[in-house]
Amino acid sequence: METKKYSAIQDQNLIVMGELPVVLKEIKLFLDQGGCEPVLIFDHTEGRQWDFNFQGTLEEVLSRAIVPEDENCNKPGPGRPRLGIVSREVTLLPRHWDWLEQQPGKASGTLRRLVEDAMKHPSDDFIIRQKQEALGRIISSVGGNLIGFEDFLRILHRKEWNKVEEVIKEWPLGIKKIITTILNE
Repeated sequence: METKKYSAIQDQNLIVMGELPVVLKEIKLFLDQGGCEPVLIFDHTEGRQWDFNFQGTLEEVLSRAIVPEDENCNKPGPGRPRLGIVSREVTLLPRHWDWLEQQPGKASGTLRRLVEDAMKHPSDDFIIRQKQEALGRIISSVGGNLIGFEDFLRILHRKEWNKVEEVIKEWPLGIKKIITTILNE
Protein backbone atom coordinates (compact mmCIF):
# COMPACT_ATOMS: atom_id res chain seq x y z
CA MET A 1 0.00 0.00 0.00
CA GLU A 2 1.28 3.43 -0.96
CA THR A 3 1.49 5.93 1.88
CA LYS A 4 1.26 9.55 0.86
CA LYS A 5 3.24 12.19 2.68
CA TYR A 6 1.91 15.61 3.56
CA SER A 7 3.42 18.86 4.80
CA ALA A 8 1.77 21.53 6.91
CA ILE A 9 3.10 25.07 6.61
CA GLN A 10 2.24 28.25 8.47
CA ASP A 11 3.89 31.53 7.36
CA GLN A 12 6.59 29.63 5.42
CA ASN A 13 7.48 27.60 8.51
CA LEU A 14 7.11 23.84 8.49
CA ILE A 15 4.85 22.62 11.28
CA VAL A 16 4.87 18.91 10.50
CA MET A 17 5.59 16.45 7.70
CA GLY A 18 4.38 12.86 7.46
CA GLU A 19 1.36 10.67 6.78
CA LEU A 20 -2.10 12.25 6.98
CA PRO A 21 -3.16 11.05 10.47
CA VAL A 22 0.11 12.33 11.99
CA VAL A 23 -0.13 15.66 10.17
CA LEU A 24 -3.76 16.20 11.19
CA LYS A 25 -3.00 15.37 14.84
CA GLU A 26 -0.09 17.81 14.96
CA ILE A 27 -2.05 20.60 13.27
CA LYS A 28 -5.00 20.10 15.63
CA LEU A 29 -2.61 20.27 18.59
CA PHE A 30 -0.90 23.36 17.11
CA LEU A 31 -4.24 25.16 16.66
CA ASP A 32 -5.59 24.10 20.07
CA GLN A 33 -2.45 25.49 21.75
CA GLY A 34 -3.05 28.94 20.25
CA GLY A 35 -1.39 28.55 16.85
CA CYS A 36 -2.81 30.90 14.26
CA GLU A 37 -4.29 30.15 10.89
CA PRO A 38 -3.95 29.80 7.99
CA VAL A 39 -2.17 26.48 8.04
CA LEU A 40 -1.54 25.21 4.51
CA ILE A 41 -1.50 21.44 3.97
CA PHE A 42 0.03 19.99 0.80
CA ASP A 43 0.42 16.43 -0.41
CA HIS A 44 3.85 15.53 -1.74
CA THR A 45 2.60 13.47 -4.67
CA GLU A 46 0.65 16.11 -6.55
CA GLY A 47 1.33 19.28 -4.61
CA ARG A 48 -2.38 19.84 -4.00
CA GLN A 49 -3.48 22.00 -1.14
CA TRP A 50 -5.96 20.33 1.21
CA ASP A 51 -8.49 22.02 3.46
CA PHE A 52 -9.76 20.32 6.60
CA ASN A 53 -12.32 21.35 9.18
CA PHE A 54 -10.49 21.32 12.52
CA GLN A 55 -13.56 21.98 14.69
CA GLY A 56 -14.33 19.42 17.35
CA THR A 57 -12.24 16.71 18.95
CA LEU A 58 -9.25 15.06 17.31
CA GLU A 59 -11.30 11.90 16.68
CA GLU A 60 -13.99 13.92 14.89
CA VAL A 61 -11.39 15.65 12.71
CA LEU A 62 -9.77 12.33 11.79
CA SER A 63 -13.10 10.65 11.08
CA ARG A 64 -14.09 13.43 8.67
CA ALA A 65 -10.72 13.49 6.93
CA ILE A 66 -9.73 9.85 6.54
CA VAL A 67 -11.69 7.63 4.18
CA PRO A 68 -11.91 3.94 5.15
CA GLU A 69 -9.75 1.67 3.03
CA ASP A 70 -12.49 -0.91 2.61
CA GLU A 71 -12.27 -2.13 -0.97
CA ASN A 72 -16.04 -2.65 -1.17
CA CYS A 73 -17.14 0.78 0.05
CA ASN A 74 -19.04 2.89 -2.51
CA LYS A 75 -16.51 3.11 -5.29
CA PRO A 76 -17.36 5.88 -7.73
CA GLY A 77 -17.52 5.07 -11.42
CA PRO A 78 -15.16 6.52 -14.03
CA GLY A 79 -15.35 10.29 -14.09
CA ARG A 80 -17.14 10.41 -10.72
CA PRO A 81 -14.56 10.97 -7.97
CA ARG A 82 -15.62 11.41 -4.36
CA LEU A 83 -15.73 15.00 -3.19
CA GLY A 84 -12.44 15.95 -1.56
CA ILE A 85 -10.68 12.73 -2.55
CA VAL A 86 -8.15 12.52 -5.37
CA SER A 87 -9.47 10.23 -8.05
CA ARG A 88 -7.20 7.40 -9.17
CA GLU A 89 -9.52 6.52 -12.03
CA VAL A 90 -9.22 7.47 -15.66
CA THR A 91 -10.93 10.77 -16.23
CA LEU A 92 -13.01 9.54 -19.14
CA LEU A 93 -16.69 10.16 -18.67
CA PRO A 94 -19.07 7.17 -18.79
CA ARG A 95 -20.24 8.08 -22.29
CA HIS A 96 -16.65 7.66 -23.49
CA TRP A 97 -16.51 4.18 -21.98
CA ASP A 98 -19.81 3.36 -23.74
CA TRP A 99 -18.36 4.52 -27.05
CA LEU A 100 -15.20 2.47 -26.51
CA GLU A 101 -17.24 -0.62 -25.62
CA GLN A 102 -18.94 -0.45 -29.02
CA GLN A 103 -15.66 -0.36 -30.95
CA PRO A 104 -14.38 -3.49 -32.70
CA GLY A 105 -11.78 -5.44 -30.79
CA LYS A 106 -13.03 -4.12 -27.46
CA ALA A 107 -10.70 -1.12 -27.41
CA SER A 108 -12.01 -0.13 -23.97
CA GLY A 109 -10.67 -3.31 -22.39
CA THR A 110 -7.29 -2.67 -23.94
CA LEU A 111 -7.35 0.96 -22.81
CA ARG A 112 -8.31 -0.02 -19.28
CA ARG A 113 -5.52 -2.61 -19.11
CA LEU A 114 -2.97 -0.11 -20.43
CA VAL A 115 -4.04 2.54 -17.93
CA GLU A 116 -4.08 0.11 -15.01
CA ASP A 117 -0.63 -1.18 -15.94
CA ALA A 118 0.73 2.36 -16.29
CA MET A 119 -0.64 3.25 -12.85
CA LYS A 120 0.98 0.17 -11.29
CA HIS A 121 4.37 0.75 -12.93
CA PRO A 122 4.94 4.47 -13.53
CA SER A 123 7.94 5.38 -15.68
CA ASP A 124 10.87 7.40 -14.37
CA ASP A 125 9.85 10.31 -16.60
CA PHE A 126 6.34 10.24 -15.14
CA ILE A 127 7.69 10.25 -11.57
CA ILE A 128 10.06 13.15 -12.32
CA ARG A 129 7.31 15.13 -14.01
CA GLN A 130 4.98 14.46 -11.06
CA LYS A 131 7.64 15.73 -8.61
CA GLN A 132 8.21 18.83 -10.74
CA GLU A 133 4.50 19.63 -10.81
CA ALA A 134 4.07 18.99 -7.08
CA LEU A 135 7.01 21.19 -6.13
CA GLY A 136 5.89 23.89 -8.56
CA ARG A 137 2.42 23.98 -6.98
CA ILE A 138 3.68 23.98 -3.39
CA ILE A 139 6.38 26.60 -3.89
CA SER A 140 4.09 28.81 -5.97
CA SER A 141 1.57 28.73 -3.12
CA VAL A 142 3.97 29.59 -0.31
CA GLY A 143 7.09 31.12 -1.78
CA GLY A 144 6.19 33.82 -4.27
CA ASN A 145 8.26 36.44 -2.44
CA LEU A 146 11.31 34.29 -1.69
CA ILE A 147 14.65 35.35 -3.15
CA GLY A 148 15.33 33.28 -6.26
CA PHE A 149 11.75 32.07 -6.62
CA GLU A 150 11.70 32.43 -10.42
CA ASP A 151 15.17 30.88 -10.68
CA PHE A 152 13.98 27.89 -8.68
CA LEU A 153 11.02 27.34 -11.00
CA ARG A 154 13.30 27.54 -14.07
CA ILE A 155 15.76 25.07 -12.53
CA LEU A 156 12.91 22.79 -11.59
CA HIS A 157 11.53 22.65 -15.12
CA ARG A 158 14.98 22.23 -16.66
CA LYS A 159 15.70 19.35 -14.25
CA GLU A 160 18.96 20.96 -13.14
CA TRP A 161 18.89 19.33 -9.69
CA ASN A 162 22.52 20.22 -8.93
CA LYS A 163 21.59 23.96 -8.87
CA VAL A 164 18.63 23.68 -6.50
CA GLU A 165 20.64 23.95 -3.25
CA GLU A 166 22.39 27.12 -4.38
CA VAL A 167 19.12 28.88 -5.25
CA ILE A 168 17.28 27.92 -2.05
CA LYS A 169 20.16 28.48 0.42
CA GLU A 170 18.49 31.58 1.97
CA TRP A 171 14.98 30.09 2.12
CA PRO A 172 13.33 29.06 5.42
CA LEU A 173 14.49 25.67 6.68
CA GLY A 174 10.99 24.19 6.52
CA ILE A 175 10.58 25.01 2.83
CA LYS A 176 14.03 23.61 2.07
CA LYS A 177 13.16 20.41 3.94
CA ILE A 178 9.97 19.95 1.89
CA ILE A 179 11.90 20.45 -1.37
CA THR A 180 14.66 17.99 -0.49
CA THR A 181 12.16 15.43 0.84
CA ILE A 182 10.08 15.47 -2.34
CA LEU A 183 13.14 15.36 -4.61
CA ASN A 184 14.56 12.38 -2.67
CA GLU A 185 11.31 10.36 -2.40
